[in-house]
Amino acid sequence: AVVSTQSTGGGFQSGSPSRAEQDLKERHPSHIDSSISVYGTKESCNTADSTPFIKRETRCPDGPSQQQVNQMICDLSPIIQHATIAAVKSALTNIAKSVIPPWPDESESLGVCKGEWVYGEDYVLVSNTPLNVQNVHEREGSCSLVFKILHQHYGPLVLKMMVNLLNQSDHDSGQSGTIFLKKQFSAEHSVPVSLPYHPNVVQMLHSYNASTTPFKRYLPLLVPAGLDVDVDMASRTSFIAMREYPFSLKNFVKKFVEQKVKLAFMNKDRMTEELHLILLLLLQSLFVLNHLKKHNVVHRDIKLDNFMMRHSGQIVLIDFGWAVNLNNSDGSPAIATEKNDIIAGNPVAWSPEISFHHNSFNEPILFSSVYDKSDLHTLGKMFLSVFEVLGFVEKDATGFPQCPVDLASLPYLVESISLLQEMILPNPEQRVSVTNCLLSLGTALFFHDTSTHAQVLSRYINITLADTSSHAPSITDIETLAAVKLLHSIVAKQFIATVSPEQLIGECLPRGQNDV
Repeated sequence: AVVSTQSTGGGFQSGSPSRAEQDLKERHPSHIDSSISVYGTKESCNTADSTPFIKRETRCPDGPSQQQVNQMICDLSPIIQHATIAAVKSALTNIAKSVIPPWPDESESLGVCKGEWVYGEDYVLVSNTPLNVQNVHEREGSCSLVFKILHQHYGPLVLKMMVNLLNQSDHDSGQSGTIFLKKQFSAEHSVPVSLPYHPNVVQMLHSYNASTTPFKRYLPLLVPAGLDVDVDMASRTSFIAMREYPFSLKNFVKKFVEQKVKLAFMNKDRMTEELHLILLLLLQSLFVLNHLKKHNVVHRDIKLDNFMMRHSGQIVLIDFGWAVNLNNSDGSPAIATEKNDIIAGNPVAWSPEISFHHNSFNEPILFSSVYDKSDLHTLGKMFLSVFEVLGFVEKDATGFPQCPVDLASLPYLVESISLLQEMILPNPEQRVSVTNCLLSLGTALFFHDTSTHAQVLSRYINITLADTSSHAPSITDIETLAAVKLLHSIVAKQFIATVSPEQLIGECLPRGQNDV
């Protein structure tokens, strides 16, 4: 039985553990650390080698091996300056088949894992304070509580409990039923699981419905102070298992600002490095939106809290609770049939077209007509806020973002601000596309001085052969920003793995020069 608890300033103290809980902790003592109470204070523990994870195939099965690529490059090198346009396109196409973004491959599932996990038997909490709770009076996210757990078979993981509240007078009225839970919470798990593996999209390891009884003690975190309605947790809710990430993009930006204040100096070289880092994060975000768009998915809750980060600088989009597919399961276009179909996670961050169609709804409309570029608009707003807090943007009297005069000479700054301005244009028909955004930013960062086919091929080869396996300091060590160089090489490989050779050549070379 779970003993009720009392709040004590630093979090929630659990009652006496069950025998099963004690046994589980004794088997894995090194993972139990009650001091881990804030989301992102520590890197996740490594899962034991015996963890039965199942890999999914990520390499293009018909692509050449790295050895074959190296041989192609050797064969091309003597004639690279004289290669024909057709030869360059052919070489790029062949090499591109072998390029896989060199992030850690996490395309795993928990294999045969099925059914409900029982608290105290299958897993225990590593810390009694939810990871998304900074203190007992503050909670990040309106729909869940997130815990670091230790599973008896799968080791340390993160478990997300979806918040399922009801008025006590309702007596649960079906809110614990499978049909209700699927309708209410299934998108959080089913949407990312339905997508092909992508290194910048969260991997859901398991989901199930279970009793909320062990978590009733957290009800005070979920009920606003002064609420005069008797609220309780429904008897069951949905749970999702995933990995833990060290910190959110929001926390990273906050720390970034704090470090800048501590340094108390800023020169052009350092600001150039800082801007470069932020642009690498922006480009990864565009990779995510490009991936979602290819598969007709709209996230609808793009914000700093929903991008997690690793110490390497890799970002991962999480929280698909608001996500929708623009097509039905039979492939037909999805249609909004009522006003409340046209919504998104945070009304303050709605794109103009969402607000317009929501407020003026009077007849059914295709989801694609509303959401085609809405995530891109929100992402642009998000990164403009990052630019502003880091001092790379200032607003004029009308609130329009502009480049500070004294920073206009920083490489890429004027161009990146211009790109962000195009991302937030009020009219979605005038707004730049996701594909054009990532092409523009990627070529600026990695192919900025290429003007011939030979130069494009040469740069492509250099990116392919760059060593991205060496160890680098944490990206959070921003006093030196020593990890930016390695991150640049990794994201460059991801860029050429994302765009086609034809797109790259078309973006790099003046119009008319990319014809055979």
